[in-house]
Amino acid sequence: FLEGETLSQDELSSGIKTAIAAGTLIPILCSSSKTDVGVDELLEALGGCCLAPGDVSRTVSVDGEDVEVETGSDRLVAQVFKTRIDPFVSKMSFIRVFSGTLKKDSSVQVSRIGKPVKIGQLLSVNGAEQDNVDQAVAGRIVALVKMEDLKVSDTLASATGVELAAIQFPQPMVGLAVEPKSQADQTKISGALQKIEDEDSTFQVHRQSQTKEMVMMGMSELHLQVIENRMSSRDKVEVVTRAPKIPYRETVSGSSEGSYRHKKQTGGAGQFAEVHFKVQSLTQDFGEPEEFFIKANFENLRSFNYDDDLNYCFIDRVTGGSVPNNFIPAVEKGIRERMEQGVIAGYQVQDCTCELFFGKDHPVDSNETAFKTAANRCFREVFQQANPVLLEPIVKLEITVPDSHLGDVTSDLNTRRGRMEGMDNAGGGFQVLKANVPLSEVTTYSRSLSSMTGGQGSYTYEFSHYEPVPPQEQSKIVAASKRSDDDDE
Repeated sequence: FLEGETLSQDELSSGIKTAIAAGTLIPILCSSSKTDVGVDELLEALGGCCLAPGDVSRTVSVDGEDVEVETGSDRLVAQVFKTRIDPFVSKMSFIRVFSGTLKKDSSVQVSRIGKPVKIGQLLSVNGAEQDNVDQAVAGRIVALVKMEDLKVSDTLASATGVELAAIQFPQPMVGLAVEPKSQADQTKISGALQKIEDEDSTFQVHRQSQTKEMVMMGMSELHLQVIENRMSSRDKVEVVTRAPKIPYRETVSGSSEGSYRHKKQTGGAGQFAEVHFKVQSLTQDFGEPEEFFIKANFENLRSFNYDDDLNYCFIDRVTGGSVPNNFIPAVEKGIRERMEQGVIAGYQVQDCTCELFFGKDHPVDSNETAFKTAANRCFREVFQQANPVLLEPIVKLEITVPDSHLGDVTSDLNTRRGRMEGMDNAGGGFQVLKANVPLSEVTTYSRSLSSMTGGQGSYTYEFSHYEPVPPQEQSKIVAASKRSDDDDE
């Protein structure tokens, strides 16, 4: 290849820099700071191979137009690339300057915030040492302290409308439900998790509204374990983790009618309400609500209230004032409460209609509470007679896997009830498999994929849609839900 010639050290260094700048070479160096092994080599590599600001072409958006960043320009362009919560100096935002000069006590523009930001202290950070500096030129990395408004990827500029492209981080795929270990930890857990989320852009925390769980997402089980240890050592917060619950949904595959009378007498004014419902399934592709929910399809229709998020519709077909108009909102509220509580396994109800077509009231004992209670219980009973079905979330799964392990991964997907949707060549001896898989089958997929591919495989997924759970699986989920309810009692 080199025709017998030997490359000089300068040629090697130049070639390495060119390859790193092109993104075709990623140097990997092993070192240990505890044993001082490889540290000198690491520092030499950083000095000899790291790129200067002008070695990589960068563009910045200026009022919507892409402009190349010139390192010799006086126009300031800098970006926050890391955040650290220091126990002594609070929040530290690490910034790299790409052009111009960042000066202390100056004002800069941050497009996300939409207003000037006053720069205070500038710190040059070298391990545990922090030195004050007056300014930072292109190529320098400095830290700003106590700038609470700044976030990772924010652009600092001397003019308005200037913005660098956001830094792209891998999407975290491994999740654990987390809760405080004791009452004392309850008040501290949110703040501790928020600190880590600010520091680590590959870590996310969100609350599942349906399962009522706080779920933390990371890159791997080891990543989440490190975060648990950090919360314990730094923030003195102890937590309990477990696999997150699957947000199943409930619906019906048939149709049923029924009624419920709520009657309660307690000495004074009592409670009385009677409602008659028809509950039936509603497909996702029924069309436009204004064209579908009409008198031709629903006899005596007076009004309807459609919820696009749940694909659910409440239909008022009352005739002759059998349910007074002032109690109709209470009826709908009672249905909504039951839908949120679930019927067969405690999960949100969707993809159905509920028609109110008759009822009875009492001039003294009827009130909103009575009609809400009657509606709640009537919906539960009629829903159970309309062939209830449990739905499970299906995700679009993309797996990057070496060619040599393609068969193993494909076979494993079949055992997880996955459906292959396609395959692309990713180059470099890797393939990208695309499949639809139930979310319940990939909650611990990181461990399995790593085992099958020797740590070379990776994956991402995103929610796609809901599908009916197989009957045998539904029986297990419903039984587990009933056991959980019994334990709570």
